[in-house]
Amino acid sequence: MALICLLSGSLPLLFLHQLLLFSAFRPVSGVGINYGTLGNNLPSPRKVAQLLQSTLLDKVKIYDTNPEILEAFSNTAIDLTVAVENHHVANISTDVSAADEWLATRVVPFIPATSIVAICVGNEYLTTNSGDGHLDPNALVHAMQNLHSVLVTRGLDRKIKVTTPHSMAVLASSFPPSASTFAPNLVEPMNSII
Repeated sequence: MALICLLSGSLPLLFLHQLLLFSAFRPVSGVGINYGTLGNNLPSPRKVAQLLQSTLLDKVKIYDTNPEILEAFSNTAIDLTVAVENHHVANISTDVSAADEWLATRVVPFIPATSIVAICVGNEYLTTNSGDGHLDPNALVHAMQNLHSVLVTRGLDRKIKVTTPHSMAVLASSFPPSASTFAPNLVEPMNSII
């Protein structure tokens, strides 16, 4: 019936129908969500994992390394991205052993049962106000380098990637996108990250 209505309509409607029909069959590498835990009356991590398993979602980003969440997602085939909270970045940046301790206590106990595929170092770290000014940009770069070094040493660098999320505030200009530039005070750390 819908097809008959489309055929009796204009040619653009037929084109739109074909576009929608064929776009549904394009391969997608994954669909995911950000899983925040700040709120009231939230379901347990186990219930969240079960719910997500019943959907097409196969990637989840969490904002920490909550052991209850990591355990809940074990053996689910859902890829997790975990995070180093902003207040841990400075410590991890000090030396490789601090990064190794963080990884050994917060990530390693859960793999391979839990598919952890990335570690976000900080959350909008370069533009977060720490109360006495912005956080040290060099600490972010060193923390990322130290974590990557630990992953290489443990043979996990091909499985777990290191990244860092930022807000648009790292940009001095964003339009047009091809002419975007970093904020002058963040050029050096952003170049180091890239």
